[in-house]
Amino acid sequence: MATYDRELRRGAFFNTLGLGARLLEPLFIVFATWLYGPVVIGQYLIAIFAVEILAGLLSTGYADATTIFASKDVDQADADPAAAERVAQVLANAFTATFVLSLVVALGTMFAARAIVDLLFAGQDELLPGLYLVGWSLVPLSMAAIAIAATKAHLRMEYDALFGGLRPVLLMASAIVARAVDDSVSGLFAAWLVAHTLVAVFSLWPLVKHFDMPAVLRAIVRPRPHRAMLAFAFPQSLNLTLNRYITRLSVLMLAGMGFNAVQVAWYGTAAMLTSNLKTIRTVFSGALAPVAARHHQSGEREALGALLGRLSGLTTTLIVPLVLALVVLRDDAMALADPSYRGDSLFVAVLLIPPFINCAYGLAGNCLMFTGHSGWTLANSLAVALLNTWLNWLLIPAYGLLGGAIATTIAVALVSAAQLVELRALEGLTLRWRDVLAPHLALAAGLVVLAACWDPAQIVGLPLRIALALALVALSVGSSFVFDRSARELFSRVLARLTRRAG
Repeated sequence: MATYDRELRRGAFFNTLGLGARLLEPLFIVFATWLYGPVVIGQYLIAIFAVEILAGLLSTGYADATTIFASKDVDQADADPAAAERVAQVLANAFTATFVLSLVVALGTMFAARAIVDLLFAGQDELLPGLYLVGWSLVPLSMAAIAIAATKAHLRMEYDALFGGLRPVLLMASAIVARAVDDSVSGLFAAWLVAHTLVAVFSLWPLVKHFDMPAVLRAIVRPRPHRAMLAFAFPQSLNLTLNRYITRLSVLMLAGMGFNAVQVAWYGTAAMLTSNLKTIRTVFSGALAPVAARHHQSGEREALGALLGRLSGLTTTLIVPLVLALVVLRDDAMALADPSYRGDSLFVAVLLIPPFINCAYGLAGNCLMFTGHSGWTLANSLAVALLNTWLNWLLIPAYGLLGGAIATTIAVALVSAAQLVELRALEGLTLRWRDVLAPHLALAAGLVVLAACWDPAQIVGLPLRIALALALVALSVGSSFVFDRSARELFSRVLARLTRRAG
């Protein structure tokens, strides 16, 4: 039975570097707010969140399909011409599909943007002509996503980490230049287009390095549908589109319901900062994708289940101290972007619940996808997206920003619950409670302390808030260490290795 432990550790290592790099993404919003102000950022986030939803439809599902289907043959491609041809066909299908779809949407944006703004965002005429630029950015964004996904089939995760860090750096540099030329939201949209075009150009380097590009180009010129891949990619794309719709809908509906640009910017910045925490899970899900595909193809269900439990326990352990600390420091973190982002910020605390759910249980959804059940994940997302739309429509007028956060949290929780049940029913894989028990106990201990403080964000004095946050981090880490044997074993191995090196 293949374990792929070395490859998984290597992939997780580079994805951990990628996590550090992706922390620059929300920092870009902070940086851009300093440059342009919260009014411009509110308008910017309306368009960018819409683009994120569209990107799920245009590229993300095809990127996942590229990783999964290419990984089945890429190891034999050098020695087996038939395997090499299948890999080339996978890449050709992915590039062709995403290019055509993104081009159609970009052209459609040119004709429909005005009508969309008038219908949904009346009074937000500043979104034009920048929306046209954002629409065209979908083309290079989609191409880069496929190129990076292809390298993962080789179990090479360093490129994802590299480009994950390069993207926000290019965004920052482009925003500085754009600010000198045009300080409106259109200038910021132009910076977005330039940055993603550069990322797409740079992503050709690993593609040429690891694949037979003449063979891929021949497959593009003489297209032959890869039916199994497309059958997976299409519903998966819809599924990921709906998932992003679930998490980003509140910002769009706040804007559509007449909330001002500063309120939209406050909520949107909080949504971006908190949702970025789920990158902890993607550190491991990105490395898990090709490994899970191999285990599933070999019928190694027990190994896949053990891997799911081990990684879920680790991702939950990592997210708990961050959630507890940010509940305390949420106003201070938001004020880094703009001093006005303080006050009635309970919605920020509620927005910390979805990333916890994603890290604790989200790998079950990834396994459901990696084992080929994208139709089920699509059905889940469709049902919950409809429910989420209704909840936002109901709760935002009544509770404002808090209503949007509650609607998002309910939707994410329902999707995760459905995925856990379906993974067990379809594949016989269960996320065992004992695998995630220790970090849940750590979270419970921290919540007891937070409840005793009532609202810790209102404690007077930043030093006291920082001290409380550090105490909660220490409590959660210590509790996980006490209750989790694997954490103690990992600590012992690290300590023994350090001792040997010191000796």
